[in-house]
Amino acid sequence: MPEIRSPILRSLLIVLFTTLAGYYLSVMVIYGSYPGYLDHGEPVIAAAAWKLLDGQPVYPPFDGPLFTSNAYGPVLFALNAISFAIFGGSVAASKIVGLFSASIAVLLTGFAVARGSILRGMAGATFMIAMALLYTPNSFWNRPESLLCALVAAGLFVFCRSESRDAGRWLADAFLLGILGGLATGLKIYGAIFFIPLGLAFAISRRSLVPIFVMASSGLAIVLLPFAFSVFPLSGYLSWFELVSEKPFSGEMFTRAVRYGIFFILPPFAYILVLTNFAAENEAEPHSDKWVTKYCSVVYGVSCLIGIAACMYLAARPGAGGYYSLPFAPLISDMIVRGTECAAKRVRRYFIYFGGALIVAALIVSVPIQKRFHRAIQWNHAEAIQSDLEEIVQKYSTKSIQMGVGESIVGYKNAIYKTVLVFAGHPYTIDFGIMMETSMMGIPVPQHFIDGFARCDTDIWLIPVGEFPFSIEGYYYNRVFDVMFRKAFLNAYDLIESTKFFDVWSCFESGGDGR
Repeated sequence: MPEIRSPILRSLLIVLFTTLAGYYLSVMVIYGSYPGYLDHGEPVIAAAAWKLLDGQPVYPPFDGPLFTSNAYGPVLFALNAISFAIFGGSVAASKIVGLFSASIAVLLTGFAVARGSILRGMAGATFMIAMALLYTPNSFWNRPESLLCALVAAGLFVFCRSESRDAGRWLADAFLLGILGGLATGLKIYGAIFFIPLGLAFAISRRSLVPIFVMASSGLAIVLLPFAFSVFPLSGYLSWFELVSEKPFSGEMFTRAVRYGIFFILPPFAYILVLTNFAAENEAEPHSDKWVTKYCSVVYGVSCLIGIAACMYLAARPGAGGYYSLPFAPLISDMIVRGTECAAKRVRRYFIYFGGALIVAALIVSVPIQKRFHRAIQWNHAEAIQSDLEEIVQKYSTKSIQMGVGESIVGYKNAIYKTVLVFAGHPYTIDFGIMMETSMMGIPVPQHFIDGFARCDTDIWLIPVGEFPFSIEGYYYNRVFDVMFRKAFLNAYDLIESTKFFDVWSCFESGGDGR
């Protein structure tokens, strides 16, 4: 990429980058120190990862004694479990992996696209931050997206480095790309889709299919490795995907994914347009290295577009979202920078303006998103709920306690602080956030749990204060619990106390005072 010669543009880029980097860092610090969650999926991951340290399986069968299975891949839970093993069980520790990955994604994207130029690196990192702000807090939560962004950025770094290395030293880079792609697939089953553009471009640049074999082999080995351990039963994991495939397609969600995804769609189109119509002279001679580079770049852009379209299709399902495309952000950043490198002089400055306009537009669109994020950070409320739970844990220290749900989504948002109980050593045998998904897909709660109420498998259930137990309508407007479930609970448990946020329901046989 030719250097930006205008001192005004150079100064604007430097100011924009430093301002955005400082702001994004402050947002992550705020969320990292915030004693709560903004999404009900985060405590699900935290609870499962914490129990993984005790050997509790992540993917139990739907008809077994645990109802905590999840569709995310084993790499996500393993990495969060490692964080807990190092830092202990806490809300803050459950966010470390996501926040660290988000930071690494920006840094590696900048280093990858820089190729010896600080301004190039700033331009790529600035676009990456703009996309991260557009998808706040999805870009740094503990779900797979932040990790996928970091892995794709690492893959981009390997790919860009390989372009400047000796052509005969491709084997190590192919292995690295395969391993990174395998880890991505270990986060989400379709994670490899984010590495297909890099893999195809890498193979074409080497004029051989051997790198694809190397990448596929090393990636498959990484994907299968976690399932060699009993805590990751493969059958339980695979049982999710037949169910997920039956989720209905939502035109409204697809439209929303496309609306926000325009920032991902336009750059590859512009990049391909430049390569095919406005490339610098003498770059299209057949059988030349420059021709191979151009052909490789076109495949790179087209495969990104296909991958983005696939992500948008997957995002148009209940429980999904437009953030599914976010891991393509490092590759889009790279295309914006490469577009100015390959463009003819007469259109080069227009491509620079195009990239700048995209960043500015994304920042403008992200303003209401940032406002919603800061409004959602209710520090006093989160601290009060945690304090309430800690007092309950201390008072009933000899009893086993689990978090239930009541009748409203508002109450359910208080119930997502269940990790306070799990980190304190209490059981985690059923997750009602997961049950909202499975009930929509027609999976009944095993009879084991209904019988478990009568057996007092759990001494105390906490229900959001003032709410009728287990009568909530899910996020998808589906009935989560049947009459038999509620009846079994009410026949075995009695309301013995109400705190500020929770009703304490104790099993008749276990006594009420915990002393």
